[in-house]
Amino acid sequence: MLKLKFALTTLSFALAFGLAASQEVTQPPEIIQKISPELAYADVILNPNIKEGIQSIAARIAHRETVEETWKMRGHFRPGTTALFTGPSGTGKTFSAEAMANDLGVELLYLDLSLLATGYIGETEKNLARLFDGATATGAVLFFDEADALFGKRTQVQSSNDRFANLEVSYLLQRIETHPGLVIMSTNRSVDIDSAFRRRFDFIIDFVFPDANQRLQIWRRAFSSETPLSADVDFEVLAERFELTHADIHAIALYAAYNAADLGSDVTMAMITQAVRRRTRLSER
Repeated sequence: MLKLKFALTTLSFALAFGLAASQEVTQPPEIIQKISPELAYADVILNPNIKEGIQSIAARIAHRETVEETWKMRGHFRPGTTALFTGPSGTGKTFSAEAMANDLGVELLYLDLSLLATGYIGETEKNLARLFDGATATGAVLFFDEADALFGKRTQVQSSNDRFANLEVSYLLQRIETHPGLVIMSTNRSVDIDSAFRRRFDFIIDFVFPDANQRLQIWRRAFSSETPLSADVDFEVLAERFELTHADIHAIALYAAYNAADLGSDVTMAMITQAVRRRTRLSER
């Protein structure tokens, strides 16, 4: 079973980049997550257009020195690469970012911008500085989720929180412009992203729900070869019957596996369909 390993404490994040343990850390631990990537490109089932976009980003990183330094074809003056991933939750945006970090041999640093936008105003710039400085030192890929929280369309400043949010946006944009590595931003609400902000990205990739054939591949990869599956498990039926996302299928497989382990049995089709119903109810809440 594919797993994401999260280090959820800001203190461990600070120590990873050589910051003194005694230094005051005010950023709440749930905002910054460090992911040690395990997923490879082959593990993320995407449609051809999305795969092409991911490969284009990888090519930009791999051949930038050749094209811009040797061939003197400077597309822009930013030292790094920026990408915007849009699309419904669970369609593979975070998985793809992890696979890219794995391919580069670096860690993935995850920051939820919706949490950043709702509080901790006085420490925002300081903690963003730590994040970018750490990523610059280690080459880590930066992944900012819920980008619409800070970069959504704004009509006017109505409160002090709005003014601080605008300052956060300005500082974040400044650091993105000068960051030498890969910065990925993600949103489930593409229509809410300001058009001027969208123009700042080198790549914009729209993630969509997997079709039946892609769902079949995801189902087959969701269970490891060591997982005891009952003979009645039919992945083709599951792929055709249930329109689920990449994340949904893996969550369902994990739930069914725990249920089987608890009962001391193989994973059955009934266990999987029960897990599907449970996942669907949770999604509707």
